[in-house]
Amino acid sequence: MNEKIQSLLREAIAAHQESDLDLAERKYNDILAIDPNHPDANHNTGIIKVSVGKYEAAKTFFLKAINTIPSFAPYWQSYIKVHIQIGNIRDAEKSITEALKSGISKADLVELQSHILIST
Repeated sequence: MNEKIQSLLREAIAAHQESDLDLAERKYNDILAIDPNHPDANHNTGIIKVSVGKYEAAKTFFLKAINTIPSFAPYWQSYIKVHIQIGNIRDAEKSITEALKSGISKADLVELQSHILIST
């Protein structure tokens, strides 16, 4: 991975962990300007969007991460959680099916499936 991207990612994650969401998002955006498909920058930007209630934007970032690495469970989990949070149970269920087809294990999705059952 590009050394510049690695440095920006470390800075972004540090800012994110310190709850400096503005700085973290700027750093993630700097990464995405270099590599629009960077999965961690997309995913973490989605996490920030969720934290400020921008769920539709978050879904877009999560999908970019999923499209880059479809077999990574945390990306799917974040995407499915957003659907559950906003009450899109049908889309959450469809996403679980897609995640399973992408190689995500049932064990990685059990908690989300139980949230869906509670929501219905």
